[in-house]
Amino acid sequence: MIVATYNIRLGIQDGLQAVADVLKSVDADIVAVQEIGRHWVMGPNGDSTTRLAQLANYPHFMFVPSIQMSASAAQYGHALLSREPITSAKIHQLPQNADEPRTALSAQIGATRVISTHLSHIEDVTAQIPALVALLSNEPWVLLGDLNLRPTELQELASHGVWADAAAPTFPSSAPERRIDHIAVSEGRLENVRLFGDSTASDHLGVTATWVTSSS
Repeated sequence: MIVATYNIRLGIQDGLQAVADVLKSVDADIVAVQEIGRHWVMGPNGDSTTRLAQLANYPHFMFVPSIQMSASAAQYGHALLSREPITSAKIHQLPQNADEPRTALSAQIGATRVISTHLSHIEDVTAQIPALVALLSNEPWVLLGDLNLRPTELQELASHGVWADAAAPTFPSSAPERRIDHIAVSEGRLENVRLFGDSTASDHLGVTATWVTSSS
């Protein structure tokens, strides 16, 4: 199974077609997308998740709102794109104090529990880490997202599952300095870990890997 995570910065740089072209070049089975809007005040008009899924040829998708603008239909959050049906989906509100609202999605795709999120880049992340760990189950799982973690914070999660090599930085895409976009799985190994994208489509580089398990 090929999995990927990509913060698309709302598609405000070169548009959703450029983002879709990047995703098609990766050809992942499951993609977690961060910073995507629905009728949002920035970026393309309309439902960006539906449009991106159509452009990148993903038949199954789900938008996860984190921010709802009062008195309007405008929403901002993250999304999941998949080749296979997404079932048993639940949106979890993460602890919030100083930053904007953050959410995590827990959903079933085949025999795999998929957790996707976009954590805070400031102090709220301290409380969000244990909330995220609580979503990890005994069944096979994959965690995808922009985790915004410093190395010391990432160590708190390191004992949970198998992590893709985090040596290569992903942000900012024009001259990467920090690795904040991550993939982790419950078991097996992650092969062919690589970064993708460039500074034209987003200010992040995406991460993709092939998840190999004993049943693969």
